[in-house]
Amino acid sequence: MAKKYGEYLAKTYGMDKSTYKFTETYFNAYCSAKVDKSVFGIKTTDEITLFDFESINNAITDLYENGKESISVFLNGWNESELEGDFKKSFSSLENLGKTDEFKALLENAAKKGIAVYGMSDIFEVKPSNSFSARKINRKKLELYPISLNTLKPDELKNPFSFISPSKLFDFCEDVVDGAIEHNMGFGASLSKTVLYSDFGDDYSKRQQTAKYISEFFEKSAEKGVSLSAEQPTAYVVPYLDRVLYPGGNFAHYDIEDYQIPFYQLAISEYIAYSGEAVNLSLDSENAVMRTMEYGGGLLYSLIDKNGDVVFKSDRSELYNCEYNSLKDDIENNSKIINEFYKLNVIFFLDFFFFLLLFLCISVII
Repeated sequence: MAKKYGEYLAKTYGMDKSTYKFTETYFNAYCSAKVDKSVFGIKTTDEITLFDFESINNAITDLYENGKESISVFLNGWNESELEGDFKKSFSSLENLGKTDEFKALLENAAKKGIAVYGMSDIFEVKPSNSFSARKINRKKLELYPISLNTLKPDELKNPFSFISPSKLFDFCEDVVDGAIEHNMGFGASLSKTVLYSDFGDDYSKRQQTAKYISEFFEKSAEKGVSLSAEQPTAYVVPYLDRVLYPGGNFAHYDIEDYQIPFYQLAISEYIAYSGEAVNLSLDSENAVMRTMEYGGGLLYSLIDKNGDVVFKSDRSELYNCEYNSLKDDIENNSKIINEFYKLNVIFFLDFFFFLLLFLCISVII
């Protein structure tokens, strides 16, 4: 079923078979985070640096020189308007992550080494809510609050956020897409909070229309010539992507299955490069590596370089066991394991093909 679905996607959207390497490592770099603080009793936020451009540049050089040539880098929290949640996103890197020259040096170094770099952007969420936000059925601006990990209820002490009106989606990110093309960089969409929502504002949009707007955004971006990536994308986005961060596959087995079925991985394996789950965020990293190989993906690591002792207080509280320097040996060792695994599979396939050909020749002679 998955194979047929993959063939359907390829035929419908003109997808070609990919030539990517299974052994590619996905380097999900979290550059910055926001921490709540109080100044004279007034609640505000502060930015902390987690992984600056120079450190990322050094890290990919280090991995490359140690034989890890197939790398893709995904920059999270790198953009000024991304962290502020502005409506009109702009292609401008955060000043506290390094000078413009250091950002350009990272991109130039990556390009020389054949390493793809994607600037990740949340294409749905906007902070604070404004006139471009989607509206509820009572036509008030949609406002949501982050979930408290203690109560699993909305935490109204946090800053609220809103979803962008679907009809404004392309305008929301067009500057970043154009900037990515200008800087020879890919555009990545953070879709881990993927929802299909209605907008009851002036530009009324049903859930089905929202899916269409999202698909059109990726189609227009692809037509501009930018390399596209997304995190846990939905089916109508997949055909436009070059790389996928963790297609998922562990959401259906709890009630009706006793084993995870990697449907999307099976469907897109011949067409698109994709990763497994973040190895270092898994409660069982060895199992995560094995599952990645089983699903035919590349190793994914979510990484920071500093401030690991305070990141749990930030809006990146899901990050733990992420400091690059402490994980470098694990990355290299796991890369060797996965390289050997895929190499054995290639050898097995070639041996099988040879014996099948020999058998057919003998059959014809007889």
